[in-house]
Amino acid sequence: MATPPEPRRRSSRIWPTKTSSSSPTPRALSSYSARKPSTPKPRWSPPTSAPKPYATPTPPPPSSYPATKIWPCSSRSAAELFCQNLTHRIKYRFFFVNSNILDLPVNDIYGAKTCLSKLHAKVFLLVNIASRCGFRYQYSHLEILYKSYQKDGLVVCGFPSNNFANQEPKSENEIEMFCKVNKGVTFPLYSKINVKGQNIHPIYDMLVKDEKYGGKIRWNFSKFLLDGTGHVFGRFSPFTNPNSKKVRKEIEGELSPF
Repeated sequence: MATPPEPRRRSSRIWPTKTSSSSPTPRALSSYSARKPSTPKPRWSPPTSAPKPYATPTPPPPSSYPATKIWPCSSRSAAELFCQNLTHRIKYRFFFVNSNILDLPVNDIYGAKTCLSKLHAKVFLLVNIASRCGFRYQYSHLEILYKSYQKDGLVVCGFPSNNFANQEPKSENEIEMFCKVNKGVTFPLYSKINVKGQNIHPIYDMLVKDEKYGGKIRWNFSKFLLDGTGHVFGRFSPFTNPNSKKVRKEIEGELSPF
């Protein structure tokens, strides 16, 4: 006769039961702990008052700083250089932005203020020259070209510059003596200028920004051709001989009426 099955043993674990409203906390359990109900997060509401605008800090006056801590530079000489460059940019790039290049002020080799329009020429050949440059042999070719077309209205303008390998360290008096005595130059010469960099002269600043013939000056004896109204119609590299056929052809095409 079969034996009856053993009765199922009840687990010793006590399971949670539903609690009534009168007993808010459940009874103590071995593996169950009461959890507090999570409080809902408050909804976002716009601020009642507008935020304060950001106030840009104003620099203190320079007088309140010692000589070595002038704002915004670290030394007095640097501050003066900063103000000088700023004045140069405002003066020549704001007031002369729409000016004719022939009316821009420039100093001649003697230091007197003048402008290119006073030469009353039909064609201008602007060259940045240097007495120690390897292209200094072009002084004689520039003089030959100037003598050939001077009566027709050509003027060669020499602008000494020391922007390339310190090849023009001389003063204006020494430059004049070198060009006129050693090279026999008779075309107009002007004071030393910068043809590149932050302190570039306004004349060359307009030349390098020309739409068709603009671009940085790469070396000494770069040549620009301008007509009587200041319009650039030609540019030649330092390697081009100023007395070559292609330079003469450009000049003759502008000087000839037809």
